[in-house]
Amino acid sequence: MRESGKPYKQAIGELQKSVETLQFAAEESKRIYGESVPMDAT
Repeated sequence: MRESGKPYKQAIGELQKSVETLQFAAEESKRIYGESVPMDAT
């Protein structure tokens, strides 16, 4: 929050989005064989 100057609620929202993106990528890595998936698919 201090580095970006964002309010607490917005920083928590970004943290949650980061966790969702990592979970999505981890799950998709089990199924992707030479394909690409847009990361805004969540």
